[in-house]
Amino acid sequence: MSGKTSRIVVLAAILALYAGWTAASWSSADFGYLHDDSLYLSSARSLAEGGGYVLPSLPSEPPQSKYPIGYPFLLSLLWRIEPDLPGLLRLVFGTHILLGCGFLLAAYVFLRQLGRSPRSSLALTALCALHPGISDVTRLALSDLPFMLLSLGSAVAAEKALREDPPNRWLTRWWAIAAMLACGAILTRSIAAAVVAGIFLAAVVRRAPKPAAAYAAICAAVFFASSGAPAELGVAAAQRYPGYEQTLLFYTDYVGFWRFSVPDWATLAEQVEFNAMQVLRTPAYLCFFLPVLGFASGALQVTGIVLSVGVMRGAFRGVSRESFHPVMGALFCYLPVVLLWNYSLADRFLLLFVPLFFHGAAAEVGSVLAPMRELLKPGGETGQRIAAGILSTLIVTILGYAAYLCLWAIPAGTREGVVERAALGRQKQQAYQPVVEVPH
Repeated sequence: MSGKTSRIVVLAAILALYAGWTAASWSSADFGYLHDDSLYLSSARSLAEGGGYVLPSLPSEPPQSKYPIGYPFLLSLLWRIEPDLPGLLRLVFGTHILLGCGFLLAAYVFLRQLGRSPRSSLALTALCALHPGISDVTRLALSDLPFMLLSLGSAVAAEKALREDPPNRWLTRWWAIAAMLACGAILTRSIAAAVVAGIFLAAVVRRAPKPAAAYAAICAAVFFASSGAPAELGVAAAQRYPGYEQTLLFYTDYVGFWRFSVPDWATLAEQVEFNAMQVLRTPAYLCFFLPVLGFASGALQVTGIVLSVGVMRGAFRGVSRESFHPVMGALFCYLPVVLLWNYSLADRFLLLFVPLFFHGAAAEVGSVLAPMRELLKPGGETGQRIAAGILSTLIVTILGYAAYLCLWAIPAGTREGVVERAALGRQKQQAYQPVVEVPH
C-alpha cells in the first residue's frame, strides 16, 4: 500500500471514529439545552413555511436581525425534508457529522501546511476528532461547526493561494475559493469578520496586497449586505410590555445590547480583565482540559496560564514572515473580539483554533522531552538525571490525566447530563398533558 493510500485509509478511519464517538453521546434530549438551538430552529421553521426570517417566539414576531441567515437557511432546508421532531433533530445531527468531517479534513491539510509530517498530522487530527468541544458543537443545533469549517477552509485556501499564485494578481482561483468560503462563514456567524481581517493581515504580511484587497472587498460587501437593521416591528410590542425593550435588544441587536451591558469605562475594564484571564487559560483548557480540575487555587491558575503560554510558544515557534499562516492572522484579529465580548465563552469562541493549539502543544512537549531523553541516559550527572526524571514524569502525568478527562470523565459527564435532560423532558411532557376529569 502506497504512502498516499495509507494516509487516505487512516483519514477515513479517523472520520469514522469521529462519527461513532460523537453518535454515542447524541440524544434528542439535548435540544433546547443551550437555548440558541431553539431560536435557530424556530426561525428556520418560519423560513421553511414562508413566514420570513423572524423570531416567532417574541411578541410581534420581529425580524431576526441578530444571527446571520446562513445556518437557519440550512436548517430550513432540513425542515422541508423532515418537518417533525425528533426526526428533524436526527437529520440535523447527520448533517453536522458531514460538516465535522469536512472540518477534520481541513484541519489535516492545515497541519500539513504548518510543516508537520503526515503521521504527526494524522495523530493531531485524531485528537481533534475526539475533542469533547468538537463533539459538543456536533451534537447541538448550533452554528459553531459550519462556521468553523468555512473559516478554516477559507484560511487553508488562502494559504494555498499565497504559496502557489502570483502575489500581483487581483483574484485567482484559490483566492476566489477562499472568498467564497469566507462569505459562507460571514453568513453563518458575524464574528467571521475577524477571520476575514486575519486572513487579509496574513496576506499583506506576506506581500500579496492585491489579492488580499480583493478578498476583503468581496467579504465586506457580503457582510454589510447581510447585516440587517435592528428589528423595528418589535417597537409596538416593547411599548405594550414594560421591560420588554431589554429583551428585544438582546434577541435582535448584538451591538445595541453590548452598549446596554457596558454603560461605562469601569464596566468595560472589569469585563476585559475577566475575559483576559479566561483567554489566558483557554489554550490549556482546550488541550489539557484543566478547568475540570477547578481554578479556585492560585496554583491551578498559574498552572493553566503557564501551560497556555507553552502552547502558544510552540504554535508560533520559528514562524517567519513567509510562514505566517492565515489561521495565525485570524487568531490575532479574533482575540480582541473575545476580550471585548460581554458574554464570556472563550472555550467555544476559540474552538476554531484547536488544531493550531494542538500543534503548539505537541511542538512544546517535543521540545521539552527531547533534551530530557539525553539527560536520562546513563553516564550523566545524577542531579540532572533526577531533575529530568521529575520533569518528564510531570509532563507524562499531565498528558495522561488529559487523556483520562478527554476519553472518559468528560464523555461520562455528558452521558449523565443527557439522561438527566431526558428525565426532565418527560416531566415537562407530563406537565403539559391536558387534565382529564374523572367522573365521580
